[in-house]
Amino acid sequence: MEERKNSEIISILFKMQNIQKAILNSIKHLKGIKPIKDSIEIYNSCFNTLHEASIYFFQATGFLKAEYINGCLSYTGKNFLLNKLFIPAFRNFQRLQNNLKSIEVDDIYSESLKLLQNKVEYINCSLFSVLSDINNLK
Repeated sequence: MEERKNSEIISILFKMQNIQKAILNSIKHLKGIKPIKDSIEIYNSCFNTLHEASIYFFQATGFLKAEYINGCLSYTGKNFLLNKLFIPAFRNFQRLQNNLKSIEVDDIYSESLKLLQNKVEYINCSLFSVLSDINNLK
């Protein structure tokens, strides 16, 4: 039973590692986009939301790693992971996905913005998958 739980946690951690790479890529990508003057406020909001979401996500990953190393993910630990770290990250990434649709850029950055939107959509789909995996942990 315990071995199965450990293998599930390892699987989740590998998924989270892939999400981390996508987040870091998205941060670089967002920095490379230049919004038009009317969208600067929305752009700054997106940047702050991405930063906050990534902090929550990286803390969630670190917490799960620590719990794995300690050898136990208790019921309270799981609740803390979900309610205080993972779900706030997930909500911020959803907000980011919605806000990115409002940014206006020059034509030369439009393809770059579209790729960023697709990357954030991928992150959100992956987060949803990990969320269900964490919920299924016994």
